[in-house]
Amino acid sequence: MSYMVKRFTVDDMYCKTILSLDSTYNRQHVFTVLCMLRLKEVEGMSELKELRLKIMDLETQNQVSNNQLKRKGDEVKRLAESLEECRKSEAEVQTELRESQRRYRYIDRAQRFLTQVRKD
Repeated sequence: MSYMVKRFTVDDMYCKTILSLDSTYNRQHVFTVLCMLRLKEVEGMSELKELRLKIMDLETQNQVSNNQLKRKGDEVKRLAESLEECRKSEAEVQTELRESQRRYRYIDRAQRFLTQVRKD
């Protein structure tokens, strides 16, 4: 009889040491263990694919969110610039209004003075 010792490792767990004898039972047992290991591998690969798909989905959502944030940031910047322009324009109009009121008072005083001078 010839003996062969094989050791399989899966997920840091050691499967039992299998002594392979030239018997049909041991070959069938080895085949069963290999099939179970293959099934675990396929399940692991399936989980890995699912996780990769989830990562891709999350990365896509992240990119969409980043794009939305960028657009909102651009809009806020544009609105802030527009607000600043409106404030400058309002300040200019206020200055013009004060100047017009000053001129009106001056003209009104001058007109009253001329009216008084003509009466005298």
